Amino acid sequence: MKIAHYAAPDGCSQAYLTLSYGFPGIMTAVGYDVEVVHNGMLPQCEPDFVTYAIDVQPEPMRAFPNAIHLQPFVDGDIAPTRGVLQVVPSVAWGKWMKNKYGYGPMHVIPNWVNPNLWPLGNGGGDYIAYVGRLWRSKMGILNELAAAMPDRRFIVAGSGRDLRAAPNVENRGRLLPGDACRLFQGASVVICPSTYCEPFGLAAVEAGLCGARVVASRKGAFMETLPPGSLVGGDSVSDWVCEIWHEDDGDRAARRAHHVARHSPEAAGMRYADLLDRLATSK
Repeated sequence: MKIAHYAAPDGCSQAYLTLSYGFPGIMTAVGYDVEVVHNGMLPQCEPDFVTYAIDVQPEPMRAFPNAIHLQPFVDGDIAPTRGVLQVVPSVAWGKWMKNKYGYGPMHVIPNWVNPNLWPLGNGGGDYIAYVGRLWRSKMGILNELAAAMPDRRFIVAGSGRDLRAAPNVENRGRLLPGDACRLFQGASVVICPSTYCEPFGLAAVEAGLCGARVVASRKGAFMETLPPGSLVGGDSVSDWVCEIWHEDDGDRAARRAHHVARHSPEAAGMRYADLLDRLATSK
């Protein structure tokens, strides 16, 4: 069967570009014929499926009414389009989307991360790491944690305006993937203290692939992507401090294996192939 995939346009976030340009490869690997199409163009041959990385294009919807139109890896605040099926990266995000837009049902397939880009590290660092946007909803109680733990070093990577300067906090700004990988590999713990519904939580998965101990809030996709021992039960600073101080008695290789099994390109390709086969059969 043939897929016409509309690639994400330049200017999108790096995460979306990575997913969009990786999608043809994972679907080709499971036996689909994929043609990459850009906005303003139509596929060369009539497709069985038309997939949209971000913006749904009205021209292919009109030109190929018999095709199944689908948006994979729906993240962020993307309003659904009638007649287009959506694939969200977590059950939690699907519920959030349905509550906001009253539209469903949505199919759930977690996003994927290439394990080869996030190799296993040995740990041993004396710092707490955070990688992500420096917005209050994303970084949560990061400022309060740094103030409550003045003897612990925090290394932060991201851009935004909500991080407060402190003697024990180093902000490295936006990092290239290789630099972020080394940060994860050496951290004593990686924190993900989001206060909103996380659609997927990319940094937590990347850190887990590096073998890092991740401590995350019980918000959104973290409940689905991380092992139960990674989640903080409460929202207070004392709850987080207590959890962070725990010694890392986990198996780094086991953490990596957890994410390879669930969040590799191969796992995503098999899930998408199963979904598309079911959709084609029930059409």
